[in-house]
Amino acid sequence: DTGLVTSYDYVRIFRTENGGQSFDTIKPFPYDEDAILGMSFINASQGWCTLRSSMGGQYKVYKTQDGGRKWNEISSASIGPKKIYFVNESVGYGAQYGGIVQTLDSGKTWSLKHTDYDNAYNSIWFINAKKGFAAGEHHTLKMTSDSGRTWASITINGFYDDYTDVRFFNDSIGYVTGLSGGIFKTIDGGLTWKRRALPPIYDFHSYQAIAFTSDSLVYIAGSAGSILKSSMAEVVADSLQAKNITPCTTLL
Repeated sequence: DTGLVTSYDYVRIFRTENGGQSFDTIKPFPYDEDAILGMSFINASQGWCTLRSSMGGQYKVYKTQDGGRKWNEISSASIGPKKIYFVNESVGYGAQYGGIVQTLDSGKTWSLKHTDYDNAYNSIWFINAKKGFAAGEHHTLKMTSDSGRTWASITINGFYDDYTDVRFFNDSIGYVTGLSGGIFKTIDGGLTWKRRALPPIYDFHSYQAIAFTSDSLVYIAGSAGSILKSSMAEVVADSLQAKNITPCTTLL
């Protein structure tokens, strides 16, 4: 029932506790903050958000411990995280232009874990403390299996545009979205990805955000007011090969 909506320039947070029937307006930030870039919660109480300040071009990190009612600034830097994901109270990751950063002290300080000056990362998501994904410009999709120390590139054949969001429902099922109608799904923890078929009217829309219900539905929102809904359930049959070297009487 509890949810948050953020606004862009002028920065505000709208909070609901009744499933969106009504919202309270929260104005927790100074007047010079002009955009909320990312937000991550580890439970119903503790969360972080990143903001860009129009004064001095600073990137700031704020933290809440009461479910988003009150926010306190905990760090500020000229080069800081934009999209963020916290795996626990101490460890978090941030995507920014030219790299991926990590914090080990709840967002107070950030260190560069991966450098890629040719790309801006638009989204970051971790399945667990070790395995995570980052998606960004120029069809850049990367995966780490060692808590961000090394990142391997993932290639999805036939897609050459920017990725906009990556998000996992559980250890196995995940989605990544992109411009020009790109929606891709994995059912094996990111090892392989398959493009999802869309109705013709939505083929060339740009998709920006992914969300899940607690059981079986995925929602994807994008350009021109489009919101798509689909079941995550599907049936997959593994291949079976039989080599009849000797007479076989086994029933399969």
